[in-house]
Amino acid sequence: MAYRAEEKDSKSAVQITKGEVTAIRAILKDSEIMRNPKQRQHTFSRVMFYVSQGINMSPLFSDMIIHAATKDFVEKKLIYQYLTYYAPSNEDKALLCINTFQKDFQSNNPQIRGLALKSLSSLRVQSLNEYIIPCITAGLTDMSPYVRSVAVIACLKTFYFARDFFDEQKYLEKLFEMARDSDPTVSGNCISALNELLGFTTSAPTTLSSQHITKSLIIYLLGRLDSYNEWHMQAVLRFVKRYKPTSEDEMFDIMNLLDIYFRSNNAGLVIAVAEIFLEYSSTDSQLSNAVIKRLVDPLITMVISGNPEVAFVAIKFILSFEHRLPGSFVKHHQVFYFKWNDPVYLKQAKLTILREIVNEQNWRPILQELEQYSIDALVGAQVIDTIGFVGIKIPDSFGVISRIITDTLQFEQQSTTSAAIITVRDILRRYPSAYPQFIPLIGQHFYSFETNEAKCALIFLIGHFGEHIPSSPYLLEPFVERVADELSEANPLPFVDIHISLLNATTRLFFFRPKEVQPLLGKLLGDIISTAAQGVVRDSALVVYRMLSQPDGYAKTQSVFAPDSIAESRFQRMLSGEEEGVALIGASFAEEEAGTQDEVWREWGSLSTVYNHPEDYFTRPPVLSVLFNRQLRQAEKEATVRREHEERAKREQAEKDRVEQEELARRLAEQALVSEPQFLRKAACSPQDFQRLWKELPEAASEELPLSDPIDVAEWKGKVDRSEFTLIACGGNAQNLKMFIYGKSSSADVVLADVRGNGQTEMLTCTVHSKNEDLASQFAMSILTILTD
Repeated sequence: MAYRAEEKDSKSAVQITKGEVTAIRAILKDSEIMRNPKQRQHTFSRVMFYVSQGINMSPLFSDMIIHAATKDFVEKKLIYQYLTYYAPSNEDKALLCINTFQKDFQSNNPQIRGLALKSLSSLRVQSLNEYIIPCITAGLTDMSPYVRSVAVIACLKTFYFARDFFDEQKYLEKLFEMARDSDPTVSGNCISALNELLGFTTSAPTTLSSQHITKSLIIYLLGRLDSYNEWHMQAVLRFVKRYKPTSEDEMFDIMNLLDIYFRSNNAGLVIAVAEIFLEYSSTDSQLSNAVIKRLVDPLITMVISGNPEVAFVAIKFILSFEHRLPGSFVKHHQVFYFKWNDPVYLKQAKLTILREIVNEQNWRPILQELEQYSIDALVGAQVIDTIGFVGIKIPDSFGVISRIITDTLQFEQQSTTSAAIITVRDILRRYPSAYPQFIPLIGQHFYSFETNEAKCALIFLIGHFGEHIPSSPYLLEPFVERVADELSEANPLPFVDIHISLLNATTRLFFFRPKEVQPLLGKLLGDIISTAAQGVVRDSALVVYRMLSQPDGYAKTQSVFAPDSIAESRFQRMLSGEEEGVALIGASFAEEEAGTQDEVWREWGSLSTVYNHPEDYFTRPPVLSVLFNRQLRQAEKEATVRREHEERAKREQAEKDRVEQEELARRLAEQALVSEPQFLRKAACSPQDFQRLWKELPEAASEELPLSDPIDVAEWKGKVDRSEFTLIACGGNAQNLKMFIYGKSSSADVVLADVRGNGQTEMLTCTVHSKNEDLASQFAMSILTILTD
């Protein structure tokens, strides 16, 4: 049901006054308006539109229940959706809609039966379970596949909101039985529900175990796998994954049967089959490697499918395979080249996999391709970083990389030039002997960088290779001149990294160019010591100053900041593992990383593969220490106590409000009883006088109500006879009934009613003639109440 455009525009701000809710309630009570089918649908659509916008429409609950007995299917869906949404907050009134749901569940139309069962199972009201459970149980054996499929999902809902009934009715066993249902939709829903139920290994009852998954059931499901839709096929495959083959031959039979589905166009289906293969081969490394090689072609097909989201996930899976079996995708490096319409996240993923598969055989074409992307404004920096990674991995590529970086610096795009200077720094840190190919670039393309990391990289290169740069002291001079101003700013923290790098570089260069650098170093130390606040920058400057002030401080300082070659620096000894402590730390981190990758591999096919982290990393808070755990448990305990206190206060307030409302209703009823007009019992009136008065008196009121039960002429006539009113005439049948009723108040006011019941429209109408409109309205409502009670 589409909502009117003007409503969407006018209510887009989700601002609705209490008066508008009252207006909708008035419309729902207006029989003239609600008699129009289009107006009815529009009103119900309007209510659901406001609900979808987060507006509280629960005050209309009673009015919506009155209209729930409609025969229009669209109206039923709208009303039922409203009732299921607000039933938990209106538990007392929710009981009133049970009768309508149960009647619709007995309908001959399977769509209506299914809608009623779906709505019943979605009420989420514990006190109504005794009415809901029998319908769910009956739905499991319904003749219609649609109703049975709805009942299966209703069983799953029962597991969450009525666990005792779920066990009592033995729904788990029934779901396993219905997994063999002749209809694939019913069977598929059963398998989906069982997958979810069997996933509750910690909170589910002991009866929820995988022991029910038998060989015969697996053979049956695989035999009719093609009859399911693609979503249910994936559910069946996840179910099959839980089965443990009893022999190697049985395992290979299942794998051979499923191998054909690697050709499917559905990426989810391919991954589901891959999960089964990897699970069955998890204990055999050779078989696992063979499975990975078998999955190369399906994953490559997913990458070139044209769907960027599917390609991104496929690359994440490929990355996990490269970690497990390096070199599996080396010959397919061209598949990971950029397309003109690739989104940024896919380009970044392709750069990541290219870093993994580059080797001595394919680095030239990969660098040639990456060179074309280096001017990309969005991913140019990541491309340059990938080029630098290739250089660190393959030293023979320095010549090509130097040319690429030269072209990048000439382009003078800030993001890529910053990445280029950082890449040069990283390469020369690992291979300092390669400086002749990169250092000339600094003098040719020196200019101010915007990012702090790029500035630090430039200062590092000038300081550590300044003896090969004739103008190196003068390149550092602009940085030293700005130190005093930067330290005087309100927030000097952004410049800490720059000042540390500048201090290290200037100190090191001092031992190679002492005459030129001594004024710079003196100014730098003076500015930092006198201006900088207490912190790492000032402490580092004091260390340098005190070391140089000692009698043998020159030699000691030189051994720390300027060894004979950068390869002898502590940094290089860390990389080579000569520093024992650092080597142990590095081995510890490597072991932890390997353990993390093993956990990710065990969870292959889930989001763990996409995020490259175990499930606990992004579903549970990180465990940092025992103290953190203790604090976390204490915080959870306090939150639980606070939540229970708040819930108890809410219940007490709700009970208090209920008592006040009941007292108010009682008082209003007493007032209404006192003010209610008293009618004379069985006031006499002949048919001729009734006809004459009907013509003389004006129409004063007209009321209308929907019929909940078929018309029974004799029963209705008996109800009027037992009341204080006089029945003048009655005629008709169950499809069309007419009644004329006479009444007279104690104040001698006369009221005449024409009551008509229509069995086809299921409506009851009462038209009253009188001089007193208030009395007429009261008379009409009294008659309708008598007849429908």
